[in-house]
Amino acid sequence: VDVGASLGDCMLAAAALIPQGRLRGLAIEADPEAVTLLRETLFLNGLLGSSDGVGNTSSILYRWAWVGAEVSKESFGSVVHIPVDARDARRQRMCPGDEPPVQDEAIFLERRRPKVDGTLSISPSFVRVRATTLDNEVLGSGWLPPNTDVDLLYMLIYGMELEVLRGMGALLRAGRVRCIMINAHHCPASTLAVQAFLHDIGYRTAQLPSSNWMLASPDADVVAAGGAFCELGDVT
Repeated sequence: VDVGASLGDCMLAAAALIPQGRLRGLAIEADPEAVTLLRETLFLNGLLGSSDGVGNTSSILYRWAWVGAEVSKESFGSVVHIPVDARDARRQRMCPGDEPPVQDEAIFLERRRPKVDGTLSISPSFVRVRATTLDNEVLGSGWLPPNTDVDLLYMLIYGMELEVLRGMGALLRAGRVRCIMINAHHCPASTLAVQAFLHDIGYRTAQLPSSNWMLASPDADVVAAGGAFCELGDVT
């Protein structure tokens, strides 16, 4: 599961590394322009699912949604979203103590487009997008079959990590996410809050050396693996 999938580069890497037919992915992205390109990327690489048994039998389902701690009350709620070129402002706003985006606000997309003279033209726009949780998308939708687990959850979402985790309590309490990779480098306090939440719900965390990446696995999995994290076994 890739939250904040953008153009699908991480899913393509997984498709290249995992033997054909073994990858079943869920890619979720809030930016409507990125989702359009994500779909084209998956289509061009034959990863939207093959029904004839001849094409690539690995498959990735993509969804346009904002993932957080609550599900929209309506079919399409709305939240705040600032794209990649405005990440610095987003990081400052989404440290602990700041108010997270709420479903009743409009999504603010600050589009920065190069002009002929090389400067940037900024044109804000407003978009509505469905707000959801990972419990809803993974369990409620039926995407994850019974008696199976999510092998890897990958998050590079610049400030919404804790909100996403709060919206997947059922998955975490059941230990059904074997490995979580989170990049929470934008705010040290956010990293501590994420670690505390995961510890309280039964996960152990570890920081990758010389890296902004945090790993998390269920306590029982880490003990069984002799202290190792994200030991998923043989996928061949």
